[in-house]
Amino acid sequence: MSTLDLNNDKGESDPVLLALLQDKGNDYEKLVFNKLKNCRLIGAIVAKKDENVEMMQALFSSNDGKVAMPVFTSLDELTKWNREARPIPLVANDFAQQTIDQELDALILDIASDHRFVIQGYMLSCLAKNQEWNYPYQDLEVKETIEKICLKLKKVSKVEITKGVDCDLHVNIYGPPDLADEVIGLGKEIAEQEIIRERAPLGADLFLTPLL
Repeated sequence: MSTLDLNNDKGESDPVLLALLQDKGNDYEKLVFNKLKNCRLIGAIVAKKDENVEMMQALFSSNDGKVAMPVFTSLDELTKWNREARPIPLVANDFAQQTIDQELDALILDIASDHRFVIQGYMLSCLAKNQEWNYPYQDLEVKETIEKICLKLKKVSKVEITKGVDCDLHVNIYGPPDLADEVIGLGKEIAEQEIIRERAPLGADLFLTPLL
Protein backbone atom coordinates (compact mmCIF):
# COMPACT_ATOMS: atom_id res chain seq x y z
CA MET A 1 0.00 0.00 0.00
CA SER A 2 1.32 3.43 -0.94
CA THR A 3 2.34 5.99 1.66
CA LEU A 4 0.08 9.01 2.23
CA ASP A 5 0.64 12.15 4.27
CA LEU A 6 -2.59 11.82 6.23
CA ASN A 7 -1.50 14.28 8.92
CA ASN A 8 -1.64 17.14 6.43
CA ASP A 9 -4.54 15.85 4.34
CA LYS A 10 -7.66 17.98 4.87
CA GLY A 11 -9.75 15.94 2.46
CA GLU A 12 -9.78 18.61 -0.24
CA SER A 13 -9.63 18.03 -3.99
CA ASP A 14 -6.36 18.43 -5.79
CA PRO A 15 -7.01 21.75 -7.58
CA VAL A 16 -5.19 20.72 -10.76
CA LEU A 17 -7.05 17.41 -11.01
CA LEU A 18 -10.39 19.09 -10.34
CA ALA A 19 -9.74 21.73 -13.01
CA LEU A 20 -8.90 19.05 -15.58
CA LEU A 21 -12.07 17.10 -14.75
CA GLN A 22 -14.26 20.19 -15.00
CA ASP A 23 -12.74 21.75 -18.11
CA LYS A 24 -12.96 18.60 -20.26
CA GLY A 25 -10.69 20.09 -22.91
CA ASN A 26 -9.15 18.32 -25.89
CA ASP A 27 -7.54 15.01 -24.92
CA TYR A 28 -8.41 15.71 -21.28
CA GLU A 29 -8.64 12.00 -20.48
CA LYS A 30 -4.90 11.65 -21.01
CA LEU A 31 -4.20 14.68 -18.80
CA VAL A 32 -6.50 13.35 -16.07
CA PHE A 33 -4.84 9.94 -16.19
CA ASN A 34 -1.37 11.44 -15.87
CA LYS A 35 -2.48 13.52 -12.91
CA LEU A 36 -4.23 10.60 -11.22
CA LYS A 37 -1.07 8.53 -10.97
CA ASN A 38 -0.01 8.71 -7.31
CA CYS A 39 -2.88 11.11 -6.54
CA ARG A 40 -4.82 10.67 -3.28
CA LEU A 41 -8.46 9.67 -3.70
CA ILE A 42 -11.11 8.80 -1.12
CA GLY A 43 -13.07 5.57 -1.07
CA ALA A 44 -16.39 5.00 0.70
CA ILE A 45 -17.07 2.60 3.58
CA VAL A 46 -20.76 1.99 4.27
CA ALA A 47 -22.80 -0.01 6.76
CA LYS A 48 -23.54 -3.58 5.80
CA LYS A 49 -26.79 -5.20 6.92
CA ASP A 50 -25.13 -8.44 7.87
CA GLU A 51 -24.73 -9.76 11.39
CA ASN A 52 -21.19 -10.90 10.59
CA VAL A 53 -20.02 -7.76 8.78
CA GLU A 54 -20.48 -4.24 10.10
CA MET A 55 -18.89 -2.18 7.32
CA MET A 56 -17.91 -2.74 3.67
CA GLN A 57 -16.48 -0.77 0.79
CA ALA A 58 -19.22 0.82 -1.28
CA LEU A 59 -19.88 -0.41 -4.82
CA PHE A 60 -22.13 0.91 -7.58
CA SER A 61 -24.19 -1.28 -9.91
CA SER A 62 -25.39 0.17 -13.22
CA ASN A 63 -28.49 -0.83 -15.17
CA ASP A 64 -26.41 -2.88 -17.61
CA GLY A 65 -25.15 -5.10 -14.79
CA LYS A 66 -21.66 -3.62 -14.52
CA VAL A 67 -20.25 -3.04 -11.04
CA ALA A 68 -17.87 -0.21 -10.24
CA MET A 69 -16.08 1.17 -7.20
CA PRO A 70 -16.93 4.83 -6.51
CA VAL A 71 -14.02 7.00 -5.38
CA PHE A 72 -13.87 10.72 -4.74
CA THR A 73 -11.52 13.66 -5.09
CA SER A 74 -12.63 15.17 -1.77
CA LEU A 75 -14.67 14.65 1.37
CA ASP A 76 -17.25 17.09 -0.03
CA GLU A 77 -17.76 14.89 -3.09
CA LEU A 78 -18.07 11.81 -0.88
CA THR A 79 -20.67 13.53 1.30
CA LYS A 80 -22.57 14.71 -1.76
CA TRP A 81 -23.00 11.08 -2.77
CA ASN A 82 -23.61 9.52 0.67
CA ARG A 83 -23.62 11.43 3.96
CA GLU A 84 -23.39 8.19 5.95
CA ALA A 85 -20.29 6.87 4.22
CA ARG A 86 -16.95 6.84 6.00
CA PRO A 87 -13.84 7.93 4.08
CA ILE A 88 -10.87 5.73 3.30
CA PRO A 89 -7.94 7.53 1.61
CA LEU A 90 -5.64 5.71 -0.80
CA VAL A 91 -3.65 6.63 -3.86
CA ALA A 92 -5.46 6.10 -7.15
CA ASN A 93 -3.14 3.24 -8.13
CA ASP A 94 -4.20 1.24 -5.06
CA PHE A 95 -7.90 1.77 -5.77
CA ALA A 96 -7.32 0.65 -9.36
CA GLN A 97 -5.60 -2.54 -8.17
CA GLN A 98 -8.44 -3.23 -5.71
CA THR A 99 -10.92 -2.87 -8.57
CA ILE A 100 -9.03 -5.44 -10.61
CA ASP A 101 -8.53 -7.80 -7.66
CA GLN A 102 -12.27 -7.73 -6.93
CA GLU A 103 -13.03 -8.32 -10.64
CA LEU A 104 -15.06 -5.13 -10.86
CA ASP A 105 -15.65 -3.33 -14.14
CA ALA A 106 -14.47 0.18 -13.35
CA LEU A 107 -13.58 2.97 -10.98
CA ILE A 108 -15.97 5.93 -11.04
CA LEU A 109 -14.52 9.23 -9.88
CA ASP A 110 -16.92 11.75 -8.24
CA ILE A 111 -20.01 9.82 -9.27
CA ALA A 112 -22.48 12.48 -8.05
CA SER A 113 -20.88 15.35 -9.96
CA ASP A 114 -21.12 16.72 -13.48
CA HIS A 115 -17.44 15.92 -13.99
CA ARG A 116 -17.68 12.21 -13.17
CA PHE A 117 -14.89 10.21 -14.78
CA VAL A 118 -14.88 6.47 -15.52
CA ILE A 119 -11.64 4.49 -15.44
CA GLN A 120 -11.95 1.06 -17.02
CA GLY A 121 -10.34 -1.44 -19.34
CA TYR A 122 -6.75 -0.85 -20.35
CA MET A 123 -6.67 2.55 -18.65
CA LEU A 124 -7.58 0.87 -15.35
CA SER A 125 -4.84 -1.73 -15.82
CA CYS A 126 -2.24 0.95 -16.57
CA LEU A 127 -3.26 2.97 -13.53
CA ALA A 128 -2.95 -0.08 -11.26
CA LYS A 129 0.52 -0.84 -12.62
CA ASN A 130 1.57 2.84 -12.69
CA GLN A 131 2.27 2.49 -16.39
CA GLU A 132 1.85 4.98 -19.21
CA TRP A 133 -1.53 5.06 -20.96
CA ASN A 134 -2.25 6.49 -24.40
CA TYR A 135 -5.26 6.80 -26.63
CA PRO A 136 -5.33 3.79 -28.96
CA TYR A 137 -4.48 5.91 -32.00
CA GLN A 138 -1.39 7.21 -30.18
CA ASP A 139 -0.32 3.82 -28.82
CA LEU A 140 2.84 2.82 -30.69
CA GLU A 141 2.31 -0.92 -30.17
CA VAL A 142 -1.27 -0.69 -31.45
CA LYS A 143 -0.16 1.27 -34.49
CA GLU A 144 2.71 -1.10 -35.24
CA THR A 145 0.37 -4.10 -35.02
CA ILE A 146 -2.08 -2.59 -37.50
CA GLU A 147 0.60 -1.35 -39.89
CA LYS A 148 2.31 -4.74 -39.95
CA ILE A 149 -0.95 -6.49 -40.85
CA CYS A 150 -1.92 -3.97 -43.53
CA LEU A 151 1.49 -3.76 -45.17
CA LYS A 152 1.52 -7.51 -45.75
CA LEU A 153 -0.45 -6.64 -48.87
CA LYS A 154 2.16 -5.60 -51.41
CA LYS A 155 -0.22 -3.17 -53.11
CA VAL A 156 -0.69 -1.15 -49.92
CA SER A 157 1.61 1.85 -50.11
CA LYS A 158 0.78 3.64 -46.85
CA VAL A 159 -1.31 3.30 -43.68
CA GLU A 160 -2.56 6.24 -41.62
CA ILE A 161 -4.11 5.73 -38.16
CA THR A 162 -6.10 8.48 -36.50
CA LYS A 163 -8.80 8.84 -33.84
CA GLY A 164 -11.99 7.06 -34.77
CA VAL A 165 -15.59 8.28 -34.81
CA ASP A 166 -17.88 5.97 -32.79
CA CYS A 167 -14.89 3.60 -32.56
CA ASP A 168 -11.32 3.80 -31.30
CA LEU A 169 -9.42 3.89 -34.57
CA HIS A 170 -9.75 5.27 -38.10
CA VAL A 171 -7.42 3.32 -40.38
CA ASN A 172 -6.81 4.80 -43.83
CA ILE A 173 -5.26 2.31 -46.24
CA TYR A 174 -3.77 3.67 -49.46
CA GLY A 175 -3.86 1.34 -52.42
CA PRO A 176 -5.66 0.48 -55.68
CA PRO A 177 -9.45 -0.02 -55.76
CA ASP A 178 -9.11 -3.76 -56.38
CA LEU A 179 -7.98 -4.19 -52.75
CA ALA A 180 -11.52 -3.63 -51.42
CA ASP A 181 -12.25 -7.28 -50.65
CA GLU A 182 -8.84 -7.82 -49.09
CA VAL A 183 -9.29 -4.81 -46.83
CA ILE A 184 -12.35 -6.51 -45.34
CA GLY A 185 -10.13 -9.45 -44.46
CA LEU A 186 -7.60 -7.09 -42.89
CA GLY A 187 -10.32 -5.68 -40.67
CA LYS A 188 -11.18 -9.13 -39.37
CA GLU A 189 -7.52 -9.97 -38.72
CA ILE A 190 -6.96 -6.70 -36.85
CA ALA A 191 -10.05 -7.28 -34.70
CA GLU A 192 -8.73 -10.70 -33.65
CA GLN A 193 -5.48 -9.33 -32.21
CA GLU A 194 -5.29 -9.49 -28.42
CA ILE A 195 -3.66 -6.07 -28.17
CA ILE A 196 -6.51 -4.52 -30.16
CA ARG A 197 -9.17 -6.19 -28.02
CA GLU A 198 -7.43 -4.96 -24.88
CA ARG A 199 -6.39 -1.44 -25.83
CA ALA A 200 -8.95 -0.54 -28.50
CA PRO A 201 -12.15 -2.31 -27.39
CA LEU A 202 -14.36 -0.10 -29.59
CA GLY A 203 -12.53 -1.42 -32.62
CA ALA A 204 -11.30 0.09 -35.86
CA ASP A 205 -12.95 1.34 -39.04
CA LEU A 206 -10.89 0.64 -42.15
CA PHE A 207 -11.10 2.81 -45.26
CA LEU A 208 -9.49 2.20 -48.64
CA THR A 209 -8.21 5.37 -50.28
CA PRO A 210 -7.28 4.89 -53.95
CA LEU A 211 -4.01 6.41 -55.00
CA LEU A 212 -4.28 9.21 -57.55
